[in-house]
Amino acid sequence: MAVNNSLVAQQNGAIQKKPGFSDVINSVPYQRMIANTLKDRATANRFISSIVSAVATSPALQECTPKTVVSAALLGEGLKLSPSPQLGQFYMVPFKQKEKTDRNGNVIQQACTNATFVLGLTL
Repeated sequence: MAVNNSLVAQQNGAIQKKPGFSDVINSVPYQRMIANTLKDRATANRFISSIVSAVATSPALQECTPKTVVSAALLGEGLKLSPSPQLGQFYMVPFKQKEKTDRNGNVIQQACTNATFVLGLTL
């Protein structure tokens, strides 16, 4: 049973917390994906610390699915842009998605918040 956004389920009387973004990004599958994508370990470490910092300073990004945050950040990284809001090269903007159902009312996709890559304007 969901209690709030930070609590996911209650099983056997114990409330399980939703894993934080830094927990998810440091998991083996995400580490492997980032290492395979970026190749250079120093670049991968810089990338991870920069997006963990960006998410930690934005409550709206903390609500986003980790997969979309990483996807948006990798797109920026591929363009050699920094996710730093101070530089304004690109932004990871949260967008809420409504629950999707089929014609019979069966849920196809739960409501969620996704991060989307938005190119910034630098002068």
